[in-house]
Amino acid sequence: GFPRCPPPPAPVLGSPTKTDRMRASVSNADDESDDDDEDAKARGLEILESIQKKMLMSEEEKKKAREIEEEQKALEEMKARMEQLRSDEETAKAKAEEIRQKMEFERLERMRKDWEAALRLQREEEEADKKRRAEAKSRREREEKKKLELYERRFSVGDEVVVHGLVSSTHLNGCSGKVQGQIRSDHRWPVNTTLTS
Repeated sequence: GFPRCPPPPAPVLGSPTKTDRMRASVSNADDESDDDDEDAKARGLEILESIQKKMLMSEEEKKKAREIEEEQKALEEMKARMEQLRSDEETAKAKAEEIRQKMEFERLERMRKDWEAALRLQREEEEADKKRRAEAKSRREREEKKKLELYERRFSVGDEVVVHGLVSSTHLNGCSGKVQGQIRSDHRWPVNTTLTS
């Protein structure tokens, strides 16, 4: 029930067959094999030289890579050193600021203590002055009281006295008279005088 495949075409007389072509190719290959060997050797030498050059280049590249790596490592170390120096500088600045603040605080504390001492001294002087004034006032009051008691004991109303020591009314000095009373505010005794010639 399947259709039949058509038969292969018959070879044309006088044209080379596939076998003929293969034989010709093998023959030509034998003739060219010597040339190919020479070419292969030359190519092999070129490849070997190229590999040697590449190996030499790879050694130089490795050396350069090592140098670059060492330079990078040195740069990293330098960078780390710079960071450490920067950190040390910041630490030193922070320490200096701390010392400055401490010194400022101590200065202000000394000023506060000096001010308190001066204020305390001023208060003590004021208290001492106040005490001196109070003592002086008390002493004056005692003296006035003594004078008053003395005058009160010395004279009494009706006593006969001789006036002396007057400044504004000197003409009355030497006159006699009787005590009429007492002026307590200024410790004076009014006297009724009798002028004598």
